[in-house]
Amino acid sequence: MFTAVLQNSKIEVKWQSIALGWRGEIYRLMKRYEEALPDFDRAIELDSKYAWAIANRGVTYHLMKRYTEALEDFDRLIELNPKYDWAITIRGVTYRLIELNPKYEWVIASRGETYRLMERYTQALEDFDRAIELNPKLDWAIASRGQTFLQLKRYNEALADFNCAIGLKSHDDWYLYDRALSYLALNQANKALIDLALAIKLAKQHYEKDTKDWRNTFNLALYYLAAQYTQPAEQFIGIPYLKVLP
Repeated sequence: MFTAVLQNSKIEVKWQSIALGWRGEIYRLMKRYEEALPDFDRAIELDSKYAWAIANRGVTYHLMKRYTEALEDFDRLIELNPKYDWAITIRGVTYRLIELNPKYEWVIASRGETYRLMERYTQALEDFDRAIELNPKLDWAIASRGQTFLQLKRYNEALADFNCAIGLKSHDDWYLYDRALSYLALNQANKALIDLALAIKLAKQHYEKDTKDWRNTFNLALYYLAAQYTQPAEQFIGIPYLKVLP
């Protein structure tokens, strides 16, 4: 029935996403997971906030033991609704299953990031150390450990991590911004300005390609503020700021 609905060229987009989501769910219940995933993917592509499809795709990944992708969907659900008890619970179950594999560095680092955001820095550092030991090229985990050091005011250690992360991914504007903050904390303003100038350049290039990437736009404004260029920052966010750093 849903296939017949989807073959109708006059169906509205919102009904396409619903029909795809339901057909994907039927495939999932039939344990035809490889057929379920494309339907969920397309449904979510048509409606990025279609929580029901995101949830069922996450469950499908979970059943396929593709836990990393399952976690991404559960994270997305919780971002849409921080009080979504079911998503929080199944994400916890997924983490527990992953813990049975002590070498799953991506998840270990993700837990470290959660600890960092909770300001449980000792546990965060333990997870980042473990993840980086397993995969020394996991740039975002190295950068997150650097952010943890930065929050702990361990600036030289933060700087070392940001240097390493940038060495692995040289054109990441956020890593450059983080390193600039470390330089500023160490009273190396000239080096900070060099990093901020490059971060601004990269973010502006991205902005010219996609003006609706609001995260990039916000970051661009933030980089201008860190460099004490308040006028262009106000242009991007429309809010006057006097300063960004104490």
